Amino acid sequence: MTKASSTWQAPEAKLNWSNSNTPVATDFDDVYFSKDDCMGEVDHVFIEGNQLRQRFQTNSYSKSHANKHHFIIAETGFGTGLNFLLTLQLWLASPISRDKQLHFISVEQFPISRSELAKAHTLWPELAELAHTLQLHYPPTLQGMHYRELDLCDSYPNSLPIKLSLLFNEAQLGFSQLHSTTHISEIALPTEGVDAWFLDGFSPSKNPEMWQDNLFHLMARLSFNQSDDAYTSLATFTAAGFVRRGLKQVGFSMSKRKGFGRKRDMLVGKFKGVPTSTAPLKASTRKQAYGDFWPIFRPNFTLRSHQQSVAIIGAGISGLTTAASLAKAGFKVDVFESRDDAMQEASGNPQAVLFPKLSPHRTPFSEFNLLSLNFAVSHYLQLNQQQPVFTQCGLLQCEAKETKAQLQELAQCFSPLMQFVSAKQASDISQTQIKDDALYYPDLGFVDTQALKELLLKQSGIKFHPNCTVLSIKKTELDSSKWVIDFNETPSTQSDFVVICNANAAQQLLPNNNMSLKNIRGQITQVSRDNTAPHFPDLKTTVCHKGYINPSVNKSGESTLSFGATFDLHKHTSQGDEASDNYNLSQLKNYLPDFSSLKPKPANDNETWQSRVNFRCTANDYMPVVGPLNNTDLDNSDFDFYRKNAHAHIPTPLACHEGLFINIGYGSRGFTTAPISAEVIKSYLTASIQPLPKALIKAIHPGRFYIKHCKQAKPK
Repeated sequence: MTKASSTWQAPEAKLNWSNSNTPVATDFDDVYFSKDDCMGEVDHVFIEGNQLRQRFQTNSYSKSHANKHHFIIAETGFGTGLNFLLTLQLWLASPISRDKQLHFISVEQFPISRSELAKAHTLWPELAELAHTLQLHYPPTLQGMHYRELDLCDSYPNSLPIKLSLLFNEAQLGFSQLHSTTHISEIALPTEGVDAWFLDGFSPSKNPEMWQDNLFHLMARLSFNQSDDAYTSLATFTAAGFVRRGLKQVGFSMSKRKGFGRKRDMLVGKFKGVPTSTAPLKASTRKQAYGDFWPIFRPNFTLRSHQQSVAIIGAGISGLTTAASLAKAGFKVDVFESRDDAMQEASGNPQAVLFPKLSPHRTPFSEFNLLSLNFAVSHYLQLNQQQPVFTQCGLLQCEAKETKAQLQELAQCFSPLMQFVSAKQASDISQTQIKDDALYYPDLGFVDTQALKELLLKQSGIKFHPNCTVLSIKKTELDSSKWVIDFNETPSTQSDFVVICNANAAQQLLPNNNMSLKNIRGQITQVSRDNTAPHFPDLKTTVCHKGYINPSVNKSGESTLSFGATFDLHKHTSQGDEASDNYNLSQLKNYLPDFSSLKPKPANDNETWQSRVNFRCTANDYMPVVGPLNNTDLDNSDFDFYRKNAHAHIPTPLACHEGLFINIGYGSRGFTTAPISAEVIKSYLTASIQPLPKALIKAIHPGRFYIKHCKQAKPK
């Protein structure tokens, strides 16, 4: 590990509570909300300023926006979350929450800590239930786009889940993650355009860095005007002249209205369309792989209804998580699996670790792992409300390849998520001897894979089809909007969309796809505690070294210990072998000496000792493969530029199959990666704002292999 080029930490806000119950930001010498009537202020400025009460109550929005399944609010300055909580309260009490999803997007350069957030929320006991949900899923204060889905169906049974994207960054950088290219084809579509802007944040005189023309231009590119009932509105507490002029210049029709309380004026606006001065966009050239040069795929299909059908091929963690996400969005989902049950191959290990793979360096790989890890924790905690599937026992990472100083540096980079602990502290946390200093992640743990399988399969809207081996997928001859799926022994079926989730077997369905995939064999070892080693330690936390070990689980009156796993690039046998079990055991004893009482596996003992082999599907760049499948049969001649100039501008999007998607390549981090990848697939099918920055969407896009192929091929 080399010295970090930058920290991942967002600068936490410094709050002063000394004068009253109203927190003051010491860096800006400004209050977060009104001292007199903070709820009245939010209602007057942002809710009434954007006419949300009327827009949430009437059917005009739904009728005029048949293909827009989200109401999107974007905000500058999340602060204590009061604007979000009051908007959420109004949304859940309105008819629109039964038909559409609220997507609340907020940027915050100086996020407050979770403890300060909880302290602020005690001021509003009437919002306690919603505030508790926000606190539970509030991300660590690390820079980046933190996406969450909040399922409030227990208290609000008729409402759809709430989407929340917290962009912990400076405003312009934060919103550019939603729309991070300068390519002319990337103007926001109305289906993913912002419906209402909350321009909050501290006053322009005390925070002038935020109120800049570049921010106003970004807002224009994320806004739309489709009709009198479907448009982007804006409201802000300030009436500063340069703010009004800047917003007017980028296409907002601005007007003053009475301010709240002692404040004389405020501003409201309505987007009228991008004016000539901001419409032309200069074509950019490539600066890095899959960067600004490449316009992202846009769905060109018409969303006829939420009851469209989706065929999922493969019932591992990818297939089931994708199925559950789409079923919750209202799609009719069929899952086809070649085995007689779900989660039988790489996803079938009894316990799955939420494994961190973080780096102090800002690369697509490290950023994707950070964001997917944090989303996975939130996702499984939410599922725990229905059925226990996730044990949040904490995780110790103690592989001793870094020096103490390097571990401390990494902990400093991600301090809201992890902490450095000495070998003595690690031993106390785990209640077993650990020889090395470690990194401790208190929020992590392991997933009970079989409990998760049962929970996902019983979700409404999913039909599971075991023993169905897919032979081919192709477009119907009569209806080009449908896909035909052919099986080995069962009749063919048709579907509006297909998502391929069957890992390594996907390549059999996709000839000439250029995907660089490989199999990595892994073997875990399971030992019955009662029969073999009654005195091994009662481990209290997951420990990752060169392998991993979870706390033992007790099922059917017998305690079982699972540990491993091997990482075999050149071994291809599907049967467990003694050498792999002994390797797992030797690694365990090397890092956790208290397990030395475990003896090597006795010959032919397949009862107290059990082995399980699986093959992990991974790409050569170790990033998953998630998104629409590019169609190499169509004309992609624009990419011939690459054969002559690797920095060439690509004028058109890569041609993709309409309605055909893939979601594979998780490697050994499937249960960490699957939840956010499923949300990416859903964002394509619903034509909505995506849950990851566009740069990461491109980095996991299947078309990256074709672009690399074009780059390496000889010029025609």
